[in-house]
Amino acid sequence: MLLPALKERGNKLFKQGHLDQAEQRYHESLRKAPWNLPVLTNLAQIQIKLSKWEEGLDFCDRALALDSNFVKVRSHAVCSGGVVTVLARQRCPARGCSIDFRAA
Repeated sequence: MLLPALKERGNKLFKQGHLDQAEQRYHESLRKAPWNLPVLTNLAQIQIKLSKWEEGLDFCDRALALDSNFVKVRSHAVCSGGVVTVLARQRCPARGCSIDFRAA
């Protein structure tokens, strides 16, 4: 399956609430294009929805390493029910990231 089709299949599954299957499609997409920012942020969102905070932040970190100004990933890292915000604050100085927590 081509990359756009995998991502779109993942999006459809995500919207239907099939998070495990969506996650699989997104991982398949990453194997083809590990730098794909929308896929990285979609995986972050799935992890956050599953309360896998550390894993969600790992995907946020990967996306931020590629583009520190990517708005979608910055919002995932800051606005995820407070828990991710606390973890990100603990991790941010050590990793040198530039997430702005003033809005959190």
